[in-house]
Amino acid sequence: GIIMEVVHQDVNADMQELLDRFNRREEEAFGRIYTLLYKELYYFAEVQWGHAEVDPEDIIQDVFLNVLKNKPVKFNTLRELKSYWCVSIRNGYIVKKNRFKVCDKIKTQIAPDDQETMLQAAEAQIFSMIPQALGLLPEECARIFKLYLEGWDIQEIATHLGKRPSTVYN
Repeated sequence: GIIMEVVHQDVNADMQELLDRFNRREEEAFGRIYTLLYKELYYFAEVQWGHAEVDPEDIIQDVFLNVLKNKPVKFNTLRELKSYWCVSIRNGYIVKKNRFKVCDKIKTQIAPDDQETMLQAAEAQIFSMIPQALGLLPEECARIFKLYLEGWDIQEIATHLGKRPSTVYN
């Protein structure tokens, strides 16, 4: 009994020392705790959200990195640290799942097979090229095209420029 108690005290002291070093964000201690908890946290994430479109490993790594960056957060016990990570994993899934929903909604709204969307995209591309194309034309021709693109009809352009409609048309 006494030997077991001494071993248990040594293990607790080693764990507390490791946790203290972790709280100081020492890289080696962080790596040891990551290795110590990874399988348990992965199992937790897999059981809770294995059906989701989010890889548990991605969430766990995000949570570990956030804890590493968030230096003011300190943990008194390994149990407290695990609880914090479990809540963070849950929150990470909620955030990623919501992000997927938003992305899916956007993809649905601009589906590539949507003819109207494709026409609008082509129109936008063409209109973005017009100023450059007008610059390649002779000055008078470019002026006529610009008025036409602004909605003027051939007769209005001819009257405005003092030209015959057939000249404007040509």
